[in-house]
Amino acid sequence: MIKFTAFCFQMLQNHRFQDIFLEKFEELLRNFKKMTFLLESSPELSFHRLHRYESSQTIE
Repeated sequence: MIKFTAFCFQMLQNHRFQDIFLEKFEELLRNFKKMTFLLESSPELSFHRLHRYESSQTIE
């Protein structure tokens, strides 16, 4: 566990790793914002209806 923590700390201090991590995190955030916008703008995809749809499905 200590080796893993040291490795993570070392990676966080690596500037190239920071750039890649930030880039991927920003991409993830953009995708999440798009998905949220689509869910909010489309009533048939709302969480409530999606949950109701999932609940109505039966496993055969």
